[in-house]
Amino acid sequence: MKGSDVLILALGWVLIIEGVAPLVMPELWLKSIRKISESDPRAVRTTAAVMVAVGLGVVWTLLGGG
Repeated sequence: MKGSDVLILALGWVLIIEGVAPLVMPELWLKSIRKISESDPRAVRTTAAVMVAVGLGVVWTLLGGG
């Protein structure tokens, strides 16, 4: 599998995973989005940075980079 195939596959999985919550429980999803939108932007940015770092670590490990 080429690198571009892996990227496209990963983006497909992201779309599937991100779409499950609003599909299955839209009211709870909207409530969560409202709560996040009222959060301190620094806390949101910190959480996002941790998520990106963990995600990069997982991808790096699974692709044999480490």
